[in-house]
Amino acid sequence: MSIRKSFSRSEKNISGSLYYTNFVPTYGNPPTDGYFVNYNFGTFTYYHQISVGRIPAYTVPEAQASVDKIIAYDQLSPQVWWKKFLSITGGGTRQEQQSFQGKSELLINSFIKPPPPSMNVERIYRSDSAGYITYNYKDSIKKEFDRGTQIVNFIGHAAAQDLEIGLEDPNTLNNGPRQPLVLSMTCFTGKTSEPNLRSFGEKFFIIPTKCAIGFVGTTGWSFSGIGDQFNGLMLKTFAQDSTRPIGEMVTYASQQISSDSLSFASRNTINCYNLIGDPATKLKISNTPEFDIRENDYVLSNPFPALRETIALSVYPRNLGTFADSVKLRFNLKKEGVTISRKDTLIRSFSYIDTLTHFFSVDSNGSYAMTVVIDPDRRFQQTFTNNDSITIPLTLRNLSYTPIRPLNNALLKSASFRFTGLNPNIDVATNNVKVILQIDTTRLFNSPVSQTFNTSTFTGISTGFDVNLPVTETNTLYYLRTNALINNDSSGWSETRNLIYNPGAGDESVSDSAYTIYTARREQFGLQNLVNVRATENGFELGSFTGNLYAKSYGSNGPEASYFTINNINYYSDGGSNVGLNIAKIKKLTGQVPEIRHFRMNTAASSDSVLAFLNTFDTTHYIMTYIASYVPDSDSMRSNAKAKFREFGSTQIDSVRRFDQFDTWVFFGYLGAQPGDACDRFHRFTSNFVWTPLDCQLTPQFSQTLGTITQTFGNADAWRNFSWDQTLTPGNNISFDIFGLSRDNNQPVALASGITSNQFVSIDTIDSYAYPSIRLDAKLSIDTLNGQNSPVFKSTSVRYVPPAEIAPDNYSFTASDTMVQEGDSLSFSVNYYNIGFKDVQQYVNKWYVKNQGIETVLRTDTISNALMIDSGRTSSVSFSTSGLRDIKIKIDTMDLYFETSLIGNANELFPFNNTAITSFIVEGDTVNPLIEVTYDGKQILNGDYVQKNPVIMLKFFDDSRMVISDTSNVKVFLDNRYVPYVINGMPNPELEIEFPDNMFFQALVTYKPNLAPGQRRLRFLATDNTGNFADSIVNTVVVNTDLSIIDIANYPNPMKTETNFMFNLSGEFNPTSCRVKIFTTAGRLIKTIDAPANVGYNSIYWDGKDDDGDFIANGTYLYKFIIQGNSQIETSIQKLAVLR
Repeated sequence: MSIRKSFSRSEKNISGSLYYTNFVPTYGNPPTDGYFVNYNFGTFTYYHQISVGRIPAYTVPEAQASVDKIIAYDQLSPQVWWKKFLSITGGGTRQEQQSFQGKSELLINSFIKPPPPSMNVERIYRSDSAGYITYNYKDSIKKEFDRGTQIVNFIGHAAAQDLEIGLEDPNTLNNGPRQPLVLSMTCFTGKTSEPNLRSFGEKFFIIPTKCAIGFVGTTGWSFSGIGDQFNGLMLKTFAQDSTRPIGEMVTYASQQISSDSLSFASRNTINCYNLIGDPATKLKISNTPEFDIRENDYVLSNPFPALRETIALSVYPRNLGTFADSVKLRFNLKKEGVTISRKDTLIRSFSYIDTLTHFFSVDSNGSYAMTVVIDPDRRFQQTFTNNDSITIPLTLRNLSYTPIRPLNNALLKSASFRFTGLNPNIDVATNNVKVILQIDTTRLFNSPVSQTFNTSTFTGISTGFDVNLPVTETNTLYYLRTNALINNDSSGWSETRNLIYNPGAGDESVSDSAYTIYTARREQFGLQNLVNVRATENGFELGSFTGNLYAKSYGSNGPEASYFTINNINYYSDGGSNVGLNIAKIKKLTGQVPEIRHFRMNTAASSDSVLAFLNTFDTTHYIMTYIASYVPDSDSMRSNAKAKFREFGSTQIDSVRRFDQFDTWVFFGYLGAQPGDACDRFHRFTSNFVWTPLDCQLTPQFSQTLGTITQTFGNADAWRNFSWDQTLTPGNNISFDIFGLSRDNNQPVALASGITSNQFVSIDTIDSYAYPSIRLDAKLSIDTLNGQNSPVFKSTSVRYVPPAEIAPDNYSFTASDTMVQEGDSLSFSVNYYNIGFKDVQQYVNKWYVKNQGIETVLRTDTISNALMIDSGRTSSVSFSTSGLRDIKIKIDTMDLYFETSLIGNANELFPFNNTAITSFIVEGDTVNPLIEVTYDGKQILNGDYVQKNPVIMLKFFDDSRMVISDTSNVKVFLDNRYVPYVINGMPNPELEIEFPDNMFFQALVTYKPNLAPGQRRLRFLATDNTGNFADSIVNTVVVNTDLSIIDIANYPNPMKTETNFMFNLSGEFNPTSCRVKIFTTAGRLIKTIDAPANVGYNSIYWDGKDDDGDFIANGTYLYKFIIQGNSQIETSIQKLAVLR
């Protein structure tokens, strides 16, 4: 990098020069800085082997200011303009303009718009199909520079000290730290060896704290083709190689075309395109994604949302770095600083800016905020991490004291009125709440007649105050606002409403329930409501504006172009066109341009044509004239035409002789103007042989010809009519257009237009449900041919019936209990009111609970008994809590909703307060149920024998209040296969279930299987309605169809007085008989016992007595079992002993 040059050629090193001080010299003509960074000796192609830039500082303060500028740029925090690319094209002819625009579009579509940079492109293209520029090319360039852009790319013509006619002095820019890299792909703008002036490119850099951080331009000619290639290569390495140091961009382009150094055009391009600025400065756009979201990058569908209202949050994140295929965006809803819900979404193909909308709601009072975070998982490594999230405070409307009656801009015909407001949705039993009303005749609420009302004692959902007006002059405007103090914490003042006192306004003949909205004062309109309209002491009139009339006489090409500026629209003589005499006709009243004529002045008839055009002017016109040089073989202006110019106030017209001498003349005047009222300047070229531009500029006042007053009214239950007061004179007019504002999206729909009858215009056919609000546009206009004065709009009077307002009192709930066991019943009641403007004829009350977003309706009532204004009622519900609890939560807090709403196509005043909410607790059953299983009436052990067709019975016991009633609660499995209760739509004959009417014994299952021989496995599962499981029972049983006695024994043995005979029995069916015979060892039968026996385990009791009833003696005995069944007999003999 080098610090300011002197001049290498001795004839340029002028000691008397303003900038005579030698630092780093320049080399060559045109000069090249590549000489200093190219080490190939003997070459004449000085491509950059290292990056170089020139800082054009002559003094220590200039050098310090340059260093400060570079450092300040490096330290910038992320800005939106980092992602912007500004493309400017020029051209003196239409063919050139189209050619330059095509080159620009090729660069944009090849390098700038596609990934990875994916930049936001702004275009300023000079476009002139009719010979004049019809938009403000120069002003657009300045404004886009001032807004900020990362790179400015100019393709066009220049003359060393400008960008064509677009920008002549960089010091007129006010872009502050928003400094771009300027790529000036045109001739001579990058000069670095001018002895007596700062070059155009040097000014861009050396002017402190603004303009540009770097300037790439040529010190000589710029050749089309190879210059375009050089331009493309700089942008290519920026875009595709992520090159950010500005010096490396120039170095890359220089090296890439050095292979064609035998071409003069290539060699000239390499040598002459230099960088003014620090080559190490890096462009701010990151070479990785860089996410950005600001505090104002969002829109809430309702800035003061209500409880349970669906809120749409639209956010506008930006990517100030390179393209990202996708990035996560997280929405965190916080209450009291704690996250209560989270939603993630993806932005795909994220190039520059995107829009995402997130829907959410809040269901309880508290301090809420929504935090939006881009890339919360830090997938991308960003340079800046303090600009990728925002926190949006959410102020709930339900905490405010909201005005209801009277309506905003309501007409007051009496000196007193009753104010009614909707109370804040807060429990006054547990909080200190005060509601406040202020009313005054000034918006600051500080006049001597200001009134303040407040109370801390109120019930229900609304509170009112009786107000007496202190000033009763006609059209006195009152301002009104409300506030609420909750535990000494203010909810903030509501929006200010207006009331206007005028006992004589409105329609006295109508006595229905319609209200009148009356607007007559400037304070009742926002700035956005008045377009080209101003308030006067007489009413509202079309506004005026300060015009800008400018004329420049010079040449007809590039920076030498002559032109008119008429109210910020430029009309050029450029590209060799429109040379000679140019005359503009401007309307005095409006500043409009009926005609601009060009006269080449090269024939004898030209002067007559000028005179004929001048004769079309009258006293309502201004005239502007300039000469654009030059016209070969021109003719002169005749005396009669000159005499006509003198009628417009010209004193220099006699100096105008011919149009081929580079004379300049500019003139502004009007018929009857005195010389002192006109601007008239002339310079003759041959007086000093200096071609001198001349200009005139004036700033007259012009009137707008069309203005609009926009007003919105509603919402309404029924529309009636509207009127307006006006003052008209010939040549002006006021008409109205009516638009319906759709209830779905608030979009305007044209309903009527061009209404000029200003008394009692009927609007009662407008569907108030489809269009609850309407927009009235009053259009003020002046006939531009005959009108001289503005119409006067004085007032509007709109009559309509406002809607009802039905709402519950959230803190009037009463309950039979607030904590119950699941299955118990509950009863609740709540109060609701109509605080609107009309009676409610039909409405619906609905009670419901929500569990995991699923709504369970408990009761719905349709009520046709009218609910009168300012009256209330009570709604009640009783319900069982069975099935309401979340089965995953043992003690579940349930939200109970009461909602009241109008039926049919009826509007309400507010949409946010139709629902009240309370809560109760449901405790689930925590005790497991019990099951009991028997086989043929007895419980068994694993391994026991059972018959082939046993009768298995399962009993289900539970103390829950939620009695089971479904087969899914009890399941039977055989050999690990589920046994269904229904087979092919028919009941399973082997399995049935009964539900006894018993709170404890809740189910009886009977299972009669046909078991195959062998070992069988049966499993029984059961659960109650709460989800508690009983201990499962698994039995392994044995089925043997052969009748057999197994494991026979008696206990105790020896016995004293009694014993039990125990044995297992197998068989297909239970035996028909079982007999035990007891013998002495001599074979005498002493006892016979007949007892029932079943397949499986059996036990037969004996009391130790013989058939005579006597205890048998000590000794040894024999007992024999005889089992009969299924045509089979099975016997078994064992011993027992008696020992006493």
